[in-house]
Amino acid sequence: MAADFLSQNKAVLLEKPFTFFYHDAEALIKLAENNHTLLMAGHLMEYHPVVLKLAALMGKGQMVPLRYMLLECTNLGKY
Repeated sequence: MAADFLSQNKAVLLEKPFTFFYHDAEALIKLAENNHTLLMAGHLMEYHPVVLKLAALMGKGQMVPLRYMLLECTNLGKY
């Protein structure tokens, strides 16, 4: 389905898993590049305020570079 939209020069946002096989992902990426359109994977937490704050602190040199970060959504509401 994503390939159909990319072939029509439409931007595509795919949820994870992007594809089940590496060669399928590679084909979609090439199709997007050839058609000069956008192909993105959904990353739920990428724009979360905590992630943005961590990136800002790292950018200012106020944190050591991270090697690994695990975020867990626990749906605790305001807590």
